[in-house]
Amino acid sequence: MKQFVTKIIIALAITAGLLAPAREAYADFEDIGVGARPIAMGNAFVGLADDANSIYYNPAGLGLLTRNELTGTYGKLFMGLTDGSGISNGFIGYVHPLNKKIGTVGVGWLNLSLTDSNAFVDGKEAESITRYAENAFIVSFGRDITDLASTPLKKLFKGKGKLPGSMSVGLNMKFMMKSFGLDDYSMEVPGKDVYDPVFGDENNLRSVKVFTSYDAGLLYKLDNFRTSFGLAVIDINSPYTALQTKDEQHPDVEPGKDLRRLPAGLRVGAAYREPLMNIVFDMKLKAGDVDLHMGIERWFHGRDMALRAGYNHGSRGLNNITVGACYKYANKYQFDYVFLYPLSGFKNMYGSHRMSFTVRFGEITEEREIRSQAEKITRGIRKAKKVKTEKMKRLDQLRNKFLQGVRK
Repeated sequence: MKQFVTKIIIALAITAGLLAPAREAYADFEDIGVGARPIAMGNAFVGLADDANSIYYNPAGLGLLTRNELTGTYGKLFMGLTDGSGISNGFIGYVHPLNKKIGTVGVGWLNLSLTDSNAFVDGKEAESITRYAENAFIVSFGRDITDLASTPLKKLFKGKGKLPGSMSVGLNMKFMMKSFGLDDYSMEVPGKDVYDPVFGDENNLRSVKVFTSYDAGLLYKLDNFRTSFGLAVIDINSPYTALQTKDEQHPDVEPGKDLRRLPAGLRVGAAYREPLMNIVFDMKLKAGDVDLHMGIERWFHGRDMALRAGYNHGSRGLNNITVGACYKYANKYQFDYVFLYPLSGFKNMYGSHRMSFTVRFGEITEEREIRSQAEKITRGIRKAKKVKTEKMKRLDQLRNKFLQGVRK
């Protein structure tokens, strides 16, 4: 029982230098997706990116959003594990479109935690312990650059050129933290009365690592062909994630093969958009791994209800299917659900379940801009009337003085 939990911890802690020769050594902040809607479509969303989940998948999608949006997701992963452990995942995101000239800002919080109900601390059994946790606080920005991209075409074609579609770009700044829950089993080296060097020594125990990472994205929509393409570069700076300092070297790590950095990843995607249907496809490249994601979404009853399905296949045994459903009320409230079932790897478990709730509110960007322009025009008219009134008063005063002089 304990060994299984320990294997998960080892897989997640590998950037600390435990198993450097293996390609599976990269395990921190795995891309397990956020939002019941994207996950239900096979975790393929880079080329679609049309809601608040764009914060995670492709920040460029924020540049084309038109309403304020708040979304939250919670999920229990791989339910039915027999060792008493539980894996949960949560995400909260908010996006706020400002205007076309400025763009859209967004913030998000992502959490993954592994708990164990069979832990011992100082020789005593604890009710529960969080053995491992990941948290990422994300600040996002996206902007529509269609006009900027059209400028070179206008110069080339003497003012008649125009980009055939819309284009946006986006950036993420991520403040990331991983932490380990230390107990008797995880800290000690089996058979030796010493601390596991992953966590330091008795004079300097370390169980938390904080670092910063960056993403960039691009989204291009072809208006006439209902097709869009997306690209996202994840963790551009490949942040150092190990608990040790950079000059420390774990004895099990071969010189020159220290894989204690989070590798950068590239994700490209395409989407075919119909009024009542979306078909999506993504390909992810990271640390030599290649993963394929595909899915479909079909809306019914005037886009109040939807059914979704997806498939994932790739390196390191990735092979699962997803199905999901959605209910939307008044184009403002939306509830999404997804069930993921692995076709390989885990056995004797009940799959993963996630639910999302989304609220959209406020005026859409275009209405906000029209209202703003109308208010400016109104203020201008009032100002002109005020100036005109003051001028008329001065003219009246001058006329009266003139008439008084004539009478004299």
